[in-house]
Amino acid sequence: MDKLFSKEQFIKDLKKYRSKNHISQNKLAEQLDLQSPSSLSLIEQGKTYPSKEIFEKFCDLANKQKDSYWYKEEENTPFAFLKGNGSDINSDEIEKLCTNIETREYLDCLKKRYYEK
Repeated sequence: MDKLFSKEQFIKDLKKYRSKNHISQNKLAEQLDLQSPSSLSLIEQGKTYPSKEIFEKFCDLANKQKDSYWYKEEENTPFAFLKGNGSDINSDEIEKLCTNIETREYLDCLKKRYYEK
């Protein structure tokens, strides 16, 4: 079973790190070598994923274990919807499903780009 990236946990830790250390988005963006603070804002809003480099720099900076952001997919995820058993699934679960699919596709691309050379 593949491991999934916990974007929610990463965002939570990113915001907590900034708050705890009284660091502005501008300053943290600079520390992570981002082109602009708006890139960090997009990550914090969950609108984009961190690149491999940004992810690793943040983990090093915040002294976080990289493995702590990866988890195994549970069997009771809303993928039942794709199997035709979606009568009891609400719109929030469908949205979560779509986010998980989008995340998996993105991470598969990153995996191919950086790890399967």
